[in-house]
Formats: sequence, structure tokens, C-alpha cells
Amino acid sequence: MRPLLRRLISAAVLTLFCACTPRPESTGAGILAPPGYYQPVTVKARAQYTCPEFPEPYTGPLVFVSKYEGDNSGSRSKLNSAAASNYKESVRSIRRLEQLSARITRDFIRGAGEPARSCLLDLLYDWASRDALLDAEANSIGQAARKWALAAMGAHYLQITQLDSGLPASDRRKRAAIEEWFGELAGQVMAFYSNRGPEKANNHDYWAAWAVMVTAVNLQDRELYDWALNKYRQGVAQIDGQGYLPNEIKRKSRALSYQNFALQPLVMLAVFAQANGDLQPQERWALERLARKVVAGIRDPRLYRALTGAEQETAGLRSGWSLAWIPPWRAYFDPSIVAPLQAGADGFKSTRMGGDMGWLFGNGESGPYDTQHKDNNFQAKGIDNDTHHFIWRQRQPAVAPVSQKPAETIHAADRHQNHAATHNRASAGGKRRSDPGLQPGPLLYR
Repeated sequence: MRPLLRRLISAAVLTLFCACTPRPESTGAGILAPPGYYQPVTVKARAQYTCPEFPEPYTGPLVFVSKYEGDNSGSRSKLNSAAASNYKESVRSIRRLEQLSARITRDFIRGAGEPARSCLLDLLYDWASRDALLDAEANSIGQAARKWALAAMGAHYLQITQLDSGLPASDRRKRAAIEEWFGELAGQVMAFYSNRGPEKANNHDYWAAWAVMVTAVNLQDRELYDWALNKYRQGVAQIDGQGYLPNEIKRKSRALSYQNFALQPLVMLAVFAQANGDLQPQERWALERLARKVVAGIRDPRLYRALTGAEQETAGLRSGWSLAWIPPWRAYFDPSIVAPLQAGADGFKSTRMGGDMGWLFGNGESGPYDTQHKDNNFQAKGIDNDTHHFIWRQRQPAVAPVSQKPAETIHAADRHQNHAATHNRASAGGKRRSDPGLQPGPLLYR
């Protein structure tokens, strides 16, 4: 069956199923984002908005060359300019998808209203209806591209569906197809990044966890949430007593850059864990150790030169997209740790973390952090801190929660499931799927 027809039929079944299924708002249960994701937005009267042209959905094999191709030193820190150019061209449409989703969401926040919301849904539906990014043939570089795309799309979709715009409900048929697609992408991400021992687990695993975490909130799926939370906790457990991530320090001249890059998803995972009451004191202390070493290194890279024996590549480290973790940090953690870096950035925006981080987290103003009790119940403007109120405020997802196989139990052999098996769905139960089945560069919010 053609992908578009299959998704239309599936979406119709899911919409009917959801209409008669109790929502988390009626049961008192739900998976939450931090409160900034539910804050009010002002819709401008008679706003004029032109939806941009969409990139062609990427439906081919996710097999790409690494920008460090040819570096067999173990540190994979020497850039291959020809390979980097090749990679950039190969993922052009995927990066365009990420950047457009950020741009459209920004326009929605600035008051574009229903035209912008419909535009983003149309963009995501266009890719979902073509089974984009789901090809079973994928190397590690392609797997990375897939998870980053899911993180970006999911973070922006969460905003247009949850921010309090006062608009009527959006197209449930398209939302059902998009969320089914998100679930399949998350399954692919979970399958590849499960069962990776501590010798392999690194920033890629943390970004995978962030992609699955935001999908868990979008789909209100507890199994996805538990997988992401466990991955996050494995990552935090890797932070040593000095505040370093050993597998990132191995990157020699790029050790500082990768420490900072790994901190970005870990902070987002931490604030989502806090929103659901799952942030543990020892995790907070470990993240503070890591953040202190990152801040110290950005201020004086000689710290990492002494540690690794290599001069550090520091281009872009003081930019707003590199330091986009600062607003959520200041809202939930000790703001004094990042105070030395605050004046150096011109705006905290990251496509893959969710766009305008300053807007989502109160413009990064310190104050919600309680230095005495470390309670950190961040409160955005116009939002109270009653958890049940947050749940009630959510625009509930179009796909009801379904039971899934915890991805951490998947054997390595299961990572190469036949693509067709991914699409076997139990229509009577409205399930999204039968089973869950590059080296990072800068976050190009520029």
C-alpha cells in the first residue's frame, strides 16, 4: 500500500480511537514538559503569514560519510574538509527541515497564529506521509542525523501544540499521522542506541535520549519516557569526580567542544526530569561538576590543553547556539556557575534543543533557582506551579498511550529489523508500530 494512503487510513483509525479513549487529563496522569512550554502566546489580529517552500522529504538510505573521514587516530578530531562538504550536501534537506521547523515555530510564538501552526503541521505531515527518515539502511552517521531531526521536530511540535494560544484544536488527522511517524522514528533511535556499553556511550546517546524524551511528551508515552530517563541517568553517571566525561575527553583537540556539546542534551533531559519529579540530588551535583568544567574551559582552554595535550578547537564556543543550555540551567541549577559566560552570547537559540531557549525559560533570568533548598520549581510568566493544572493545560496528543517493548532490552540483532515489520500495526488497538525496531557539528540555528 502506498505510504500516503496507508497513513491516511491509519490516521482515520487513530483519530476515531482517540475520540473514545480516556486522556491523561481525565485520569490525573501525564508526562510533563517544563512550564514554559505551556505559557500563553499572543496571536496578532489578522496576521499575514506566508508558509515557506518545503524541502523534499528524505526517503533514501541514511548512509552518510563522516566529516572526520580518514582520521584513524582514535580521537576522531581532524576535520576532513572534502568529507565535511560531502556530508553537508547529503543532509541538506534534513537540515532544512530542522531549520524550517524552528523558523515556523518562532513565527508562531511571535503572533503568526493559525497560519504558522498549520504550516508546521503541513511540513511535518509532508515528511510523515512519505515515510521519510525511516529507511532501514543506516550507518552511524545516518543514525545521528535521524535522531537530531527527531529532536528538532519534536521540540517545535511540542510548542505549537501546547503553548496557550487560545486557537481552536488543530487538524487531528494530520496530527495522528505525524505522531505515528514520530513514534516510528523514536523506535529506530531506541533500537540503535540501546545496549551500548560505557565504552561507547557518549554525546550521541544523550542526544538520542533527548529526541526520545520530547517524543514521549508529545505522545504521552511512558515507555519512551522511561527509556530516555534511563539513558539520561547513564550519561550523568559517566561524569567523573572531577567533572569530566571520559569519552568526550578522548576527542583530544575537540574535548572541550564535545564536553559542551554533551552538556546541551543532558541539561534538557534534566529539566524535563525535574518537571516530572524525577531529578535526583546526585544527578544535580554531577551536572554541576560538568558545567563548572565546561565554563572553566571556555574561559581558559588551557585547562583542557593540559588535560589532553592538545590545543583546543574553540571556534563558536561562546556563541548563543553553543551556550543555548544556559537559560534552562539558570532556571533549574545554580546560576552563579554560568554567570561568567552570560555577557558573551547574543541570544540563546538552538534548533535541536527547541529554538528560542531564553523565551522558553524566562529569558534565562536567574531567580527560580533556590540556592538554599534547591527546589527549583521554575515558574514561567502566567503559569502557576500546580502539576494537575499543567496536565489540564496540555493540548492532548492525537495518539493514545500504548504499551511498547522497552528499548534497552533489545538485542543488537534486533537493530536490523526489516523496515516492513516496523509498519505492521494492530489497527484494532491503534498501535503506532509492532516493535521499536556523523560526528556532531555545531547546532546551526544561524
